[in-house]
Amino acid sequence: MQQEKAVLEAQLAASDARAVADRRMTAAEIRQLVDAMGGLLQVLRDADPGDKLEVYRQLGLKLTYNETTRMVVAETQPQPSVCAVVVSEGGVAH
Repeated sequence: MQQEKAVLEAQLAASDARAVADRRMTAAEIRQLVDAMGGLLQVLRDADPGDKLEVYRQLGLKLTYNETTRMVVAETQPQPSVCAVVVSEGGVAH
């Protein structure tokens, strides 16, 4: 529960940081985010392979291996978590 709280707090801090375009994250905010993700990384390390696959899929994770440089490039394009609401003259439809 504490780990989940830390992750949510880090996400909130990151969200607040993005909301203010001219403001950069503080060192403490970055450390909090990294610490929270460290716990998440351990959970993923121990997770069932199918569960990992679903997490990576929802993150939009793409790994590309370059044989020449022997390096992996990781990219992510997560889908936004949004709720679509359609408003018409007759009211609100979900």
